[in-house]
Amino acid sequence: MRGSNLICGVLMSAVWGLQGCASQSDAKDPLPVAPKTEYRLPIPVAWGGEVRCANSSCAMAAVEHEVGRLVVYKLQKDEGQLQAATKLPYHPDAAKWLSDDLVAVAVEGSSAVHIYRLNGDALTQLAQISVGFAPRDVTVVQVTDGKYQLLATPYSGGQVTWINWSEQSPQAAEVMSQPVCLAPWHPQVMRKEGLGVAQTTIWVGCLDDRQLMVLTPPANGQTVPAKSVARFDAVPRNVAISPSTDWVYVALETGARNARVQSQTLVRQSVVAPAYGNVSVVVVDEQTVAWGEDGRVVFQKLDAAGQVLEARALKVSGFPTSLQLVDADLDGQQDLVVYNSAGDFVDVLLGPLWERAAAVTP
Repeated sequence: MRGSNLICGVLMSAVWGLQGCASQSDAKDPLPVAPKTEYRLPIPVAWGGEVRCANSSCAMAAVEHEVGRLVVYKLQKDEGQLQAATKLPYHPDAAKWLSDDLVAVAVEGSSAVHIYRLNGDALTQLAQISVGFAPRDVTVVQVTDGKYQLLATPYSGGQVTWINWSEQSPQAAEVMSQPVCLAPWHPQVMRKEGLGVAQTTIWVGCLDDRQLMVLTPPANGQTVPAKSVARFDAVPRNVAISPSTDWVYVALETGARNARVQSQTLVRQSVVAPAYGNVSVVVVDEQTVAWGEDGRVVFQKLDAAGQVLEARALKVSGFPTSLQLVDADLDGQQDLVVYNSAGDFVDVLLGPLWERAAAVTP
């Protein structure tokens, strides 16, 4: 280094206009920093949650099942920061956004759906709606001018509860119970256009009597009988709907087969799975589906008959009970949020997902 400095001084004195010399360390270009491919949020035993993006930012609401908390994280490009948290009764199971600042939470211990308003770093409870059972999930069915239709489904048992709730009258919710199947978990809303009218149905797998059900929201104060569309030899843990609404995918626990059901004809196809099955599912596009299993998420590209053309996998930090596709870093690519019901974190896997997943045997 001393020799190079001496040469620099000689050159500076000999060449008119030379203002200085770069040091040996300055002469090297800095090494590029590789972008993150994933990050984790310290949300232990997250039985459910949801990311919502609006106004050029995203926020995650999630429940800590064993600790008994609702947390809200503000998501950055490749990290998340805790924004707000509040204590809940025993065993909260799911959280869903109603709007940019309203969150609904299904809570076993209170047999109720709680609704909170997020204001800065504070969560304020607006309502506690009794549903008549310990709820496993709360689903947002319809939203119209500050009025919300929700569906509460049980941890066990054969009743569901429809909820009509309004911001204008937060303590005056209308509830209506309906018999369905046993233990309907993780309902998914399907909206399909027909003759200029949007038809809304709810598809749900029932754990204890091993069937796929379709529910229709109540009309004129009357419930519509639920319809069974498929029965299985294994336990249906989760369902997902394709972007076209043509297919409903069913994650089956044990049996070495998952399933997909054509939503109009109800034709069923089997999809290869490990012997222990899968616990969660999300549809990436019309050809690609992702299945959650202990410690990883497996992506499959399928042909028209449901046969696997190619499979890839990404590791996760726990047991992925729920999966959500969302552009969490707002870069134009889909990311995968993994809510682990066993484990210490929620994983955010950044896209492109298929391109960076490792090949596995179909």
